[in-house]
Amino acid sequence: MINPAIIFTIILVVFLLSCLIYLILGLYGIIDIRSEFTKDVEKDIETMLKDLAEEIKQMENIDVIDRVKKEMNQLEIKKQKLSDFIASEKFTTLSDKHQFLLKRQLELQRAYVGILYQRLQLMEDECVSILSKGLIKEQK
Repeated sequence: MINPAIIFTIILVVFLLSCLIYLILGLYGIIDIRSEFTKDVEKDIETMLKDLAEEIKQMENIDVIDRVKKEMNQLEIKKQKLSDFIASEKFTTLSDKHQFLLKRQLELQRAYVGILYQRLQLMEDECVSILSKGLIKEQK
């Protein structure tokens, strides 16, 4: 009969050699020694980083939207003042060239306001799209 201490020693040596081989194979990238938990955590961190990047992008979009709104409001005020001036009696005292240029300026301001309005609509639509994607993710 074989001594139980010898059997235990043989099993222990085989176990330790198996662990060493597993570790060496993992270090050289031959096998993946990470646990499923670790892989899941890495995926969660990657997902959180992507979500954070989207939120930062969203915040930047909101900042741009605020600046475009401010620019559009200022331009609306200038456009209204110019329109009021063109409708005034004082406008008729200007030369034809000045009247022409001021009317042209008003036309361009109207076009510019239209462009800013379209940009705002586009950016707000994009923000709603990003937000709705985030809400859909959260509900899952």
